[in-house]
Amino acid sequence: MKNKVLIEGKGEIRANNYMVVAPGCYAIDKKKGHEGSYTIAKDLSVMQITEGGLLELLKPYLRKETTPTAPPIKNNLKKKSLMKLGRLAIGLLLQNNTGN
Repeated sequence: MKNKVLIEGKGEIRANNYMVVAPGCYAIDKKKGHEGSYTIAKDLSVMQITEGGLLELLKPYLRKETTPTAPPIKNNLKKKSLMKLGRLAIGLLLQNNTGN
């Protein structure tokens, strides 16, 4: 899957060689005036979805253009770990943007 930026500031998909955040990560965003740790907004089970299913779900929010992708990760173990983190981040992003 390629990295994608959603319309109307709804978020982004960090799927290809990007770092993501999870509960316990600390962040400072001077532009937004935010500083603090990420927390779990709603503790739900992680669900699996195919790439096609995810793209269909996000279709109303996808822009036509995407962010440039980084070079592929050569180590397959790292790539799988990053993909799992990416799925978690998308789940958290969707939870925060839908208010659930």
